[in-house]
Amino acid sequence: MHEKGAQLPAAAVQALARLLSRENRVSDLIAFLAGLDAAPFLMALGLSPQEVRAKREDLLGKRETGSADLVVRNGKTALALLEIKVSAAQHGNQFERYDVWAKSQTPSPRCYLTALDGEALNAPPGWTDVPLPRLFRSWQDSQDPHAAWL
Repeated sequence: MHEKGAQLPAAAVQALARLLSRENRVSDLIAFLAGLDAAPFLMALGLSPQEVRAKREDLLGKRETGSADLVVRNGKTALALLEIKVSAAQHGNQFERYDVWAKSQTPSPRCYLTALDGEALNAPPGWTDVPLPRLFRSWQDSQDPHAAWL
């Protein structure tokens, strides 16, 4: 086991880079970690801890609206929509479609744009940039030992 701040072996860094090279894998890992311990994740998003489920590729109403990478729900209520960008830019007008969907919900979920490299992506108005490294670091002090390790 590695202590905080310790360097990973080169082979591990390469394997991790490959694992996190696709948006769906990143979203899957976030959903898994949130399933283990949602509290750090919610706090990183500025939301209060509660019973939630992070749902992957959540279809937002009509097929034309599309599927968000990750939607955080408390029961049927959407609390947050996360769009993960690893190497691709926006597809078509997806931010606009997601924004329309979010504003049609009562209450409206918060929308987040996050990138693997941690650089701001110039989120659309009303959206929040959340660097992926910061999001993953939120689990560092998790009460769940598996989430904290990962």
